[in-house]
Amino acid sequence: MFALLIVGSSAAQEGGLGGGSLPGGNLGGGGGAATAGTGGETVAFVYRDENGIPHIEAESEYDAWYALGYEQARDALLWIQIACKAARGELTWAIGDGGLTVDCAVKVFGTYDRLAAMTEQQRRTLLAPTDPNIQANFYDNCVAYASGVNAYRQAVKNAPPNVPSPELHLQEWLASNGLPGGQPDLAWVYNDWVTPLDTAAHGAMTSAGMSLVWPMALVNSAGGSYSTDDQGPAPELAPPGPLDPLDPAQA
Repeated sequence: MFALLIVGSSAAQEGGLGGGSLPGGNLGGGGGAATAGTGGETVAFVYRDENGIPHIEAESEYDAWYALGYEQARDALLWIQIACKAARGELTWAIGDGGLTVDCAVKVFGTYDRLAAMTEQQRRTLLAPTDPNIQANFYDNCVAYASGVNAYRQAVKNAPPNVPSPELHLQEWLASNGLPGGQPDLAWVYNDWVTPLDTAAHGAMTSAGMSLVWPMALVNSAGGSYSTDDQGPAPELAPPGPLDPLDPAQA
């Protein structure tokens, strides 16, 4: 078991962590204090149990989502970046022809492009909770999560050379390995920013029944009654109109 205190202050920059020591490792272990930018002071206490599962205590929901992004990136930075490429319709660029179906679906829906054309306030309005018992805005959570992921990504990118650390090991592994049919190496995993748009677009696609591994349905015959709830109607295979991942009535 170990503990990690994450304290954030100003907006994240390419310079990396603002101070303190690097976190314990990509797969858990170690510990220490780290300063990372989140656009405002963020304090979260994270510890991992004997099974390596992170537990987060935070002063606010924003802080908790930031810490979640940071810790999830320690375990699965590669897969987070692949999800971001999928959200942009760039999965084929990353993994080869296996991503073509997903990319076509993303381009048909236009989810990422439509979110990108909005102002931040428009995104917050669109992604505001419809349940009065939910206070947090989904887009604000995406901002916090992406900031946390980028803080760890910077730790990997700026790992001191010739100083053994899990971050340096991960950087070296990513730079010398690739995915069949995709890019020759995976250095882009720590070089490319993760944005709130990436996470929001992927969340919208997923909530509409779109999986990275298996596209469950690209269209909805009911024209707006599709629900991802287990009790909701299942999409039919010969629908007259497309499903809109950004329509709250269809998400």
